[in-house]
Amino acid sequence: MSERNETVARMLAADAPAGRDFAFQLAVMAKIEQRRFQRRMILNIALTLAVTLLLALLMPGLEPVLWQAVSGIDPGLTAALVVSASLVLPWLATRRA
Repeated sequence: MSERNETVARMLAADAPAGRDFAFQLAVMAKIEQRRFQRRMILNIALTLAVTLLLALLMPGLEPVLWQAVSGIDPGLTAALVVSASLVLPWLATRRA
């Protein structure tokens, strides 16, 4: 019976999966993350260019309206609102649902 167990043990050992190659796994994960990063960067650049183009087209018509809207507001408050918006809007755009 022990010879049969040894035979079965050898057969099972022959079919055992190879050990994990952590260097390979790390390389694959790095490539996946690099592709995700590149996709996100391309999306961010495309959105930035689109918004810039849109603002360039709309600003001549919006400028008088904006000047009239902010004429009664303190310049310090206006600057604080612009800085706050520039900090909060990218955070909102990248937040996941």
